Parts: sequence; structure tokens; C-alpha cells
Amino acid sequence: MVSYAVKSSFPSKVEKFNGTFAVFAKYLQIAPFRNNEVDKWQRKTQVTIGAAAFRGKLHAFNQKISDQVNAYMRDPSRMIKRMQLRRSSVDIFGKVPEEADNKNEV
Repeated sequence: MVSYAVKSSFPSKVEKFNGTFAVFAKYLQIAPFRNNEVDKWQRKTQVTIGAAAFRGKLHAFNQKISDQVNAYMRDPSRMIKRMQLRRSSVDIFGKVPEEADNKNEV
């Protein structure tokens, strides 16, 4: 007779929820500290960048870095699109470009 009382090695739905909830709770505790520290270091580096950032020419330098990251993470499709390389800008390593081949033939 087979015993089904053996506990599965896979976590139950309740255990998964509790684990996910614990991770999310830690994230909520850490996020304000992380944002404050990153913004503090950004302010320190802004001093070394110079006055160009404060004249409004560099929009990214006028925002808090934590706000920039939050805005970037809000739109995952845009984030993925910007991270992917275009095929035209990537060459195969070791392959001779066709333009160089054409010049040698003439």
C-alpha cells in the first residue's frame, strides 16, 4: 500500500505567499533607506559635475536618481526595448565587413 502522507518537496501555495509577502515587506522597509542613500550620493556627485546641470541643459541631472529609476522601471516594455541591441549595430566577431571586401575587389 502506498502512503500519501509524505510531504512534498514543493512549497504549498500558503508557503509561497508567506515567502513572497516576507520579501515584499523587506523591500518596503529597505526602499526608503536605499532611495535616501542614492540621492545623497547623487547630490555629492552633482557638485563635481559643474554648473551645466543646474542651467537646465541636462534634464537627467535635475531629477533625483531614485525618481529616474522608478520612472524607468514603471514601463518594462520600454526598458526592454532600450536594452536590446539593433542587429545593424552589432557585427559578428571575426567576420570581415562586406564594405572592406568590395574595396579589395575593385
